[in-house]
Amino acid sequence: MNHAAICRKDAEGLSELRARLGDARVSVLPEVTRAWVQRVAPEGVDLLVSWFWTRKLSAEVIACARLGTLGVHPSLLPRHRGPDPVFHAIDAGDTLTGVTAHTLGEEYDVGAVYTQRELAIEEHWNGWELSLALDVPSLALFREVCMQFSMGPSPRARPQNEGLATMAPALEDAALELDPTWAKSRALRRIRAAAPWPGAWVWAGEELLTLVQAKDAQRSFEGVAPGTVVVWGHHVYLTTSDGSLQVVLARVGESDAELAGVDLLLAVSALVGGTPALDAQP
Repeated sequence: MNHAAICRKDAEGLSELRARLGDARVSVLPEVTRAWVQRVAPEGVDLLVSWFWTRKLSAEVIACARLGTLGVHPSLLPRHRGPDPVFHAIDAGDTLTGVTAHTLGEEYDVGAVYTQRELAIEEHWNGWELSLALDVPSLALFREVCMQFSMGPSPRARPQNEGLATMAPALEDAALELDPTWAKSRALRRIRAAAPWPGAWVWAGEELLTLVQAKDAQRSFEGVAPGTVVVWGHHVYLTTSDGSLQVVLARVGESDAELAGVDLLLAVSALVGGTPALDAQP
């Protein structure tokens, strides 16, 4: 008998899962303990799998699985262990990432590795686009390893190299403020990594300007301190330690609206002044 535990009441695919397994075999937000496992699977557990399960599993629960355990992480472990590997892959300037099928442990993302699939990171991808690009290979790898367990023999896993481990913690909004001492390339990586949400930000006058998209401006502003938002002509700029970036798409203040072109020019010029050209195109 298959049984599934779901970590969100609004999880995508919940209705389909209930249709396939039956309501009695689908638990939403359960406290996954050894007693719970034994209750829902009294005949025993062959394989324990985790797909975006966001809670730690105890050693007792993990030990219930006769054949082993399986999880998939959207990075090439041991690089970028933690809840936000996609952000950190872009932010670090990685050109290659991927997905890793691994055993489950009491700590996140430390289990032995079954297999991995690599994915080249396109230079223009933001965090959301990279996340979407990893979805298909992640699910494919998950199914592949599950099939190996069902067909036998069970796949072997190799320990991770702890010397190569890096962490990928979730960042608080305050940590996403752009450092004015950064060069253009560094600032662009942070903007891409955090886009579209929650977004990297700077101060524009007394309001936050959250940068959703930016590009190298090939323009410098003599005498203007790095980290300054400037309106000039048709564009909004952010000065950096080695030049400036053109702000293409941004949110102003607490608004969720993404502004470009004339709308962005007018909104930002109201905060910082400048000389906007009102014939600007988005």
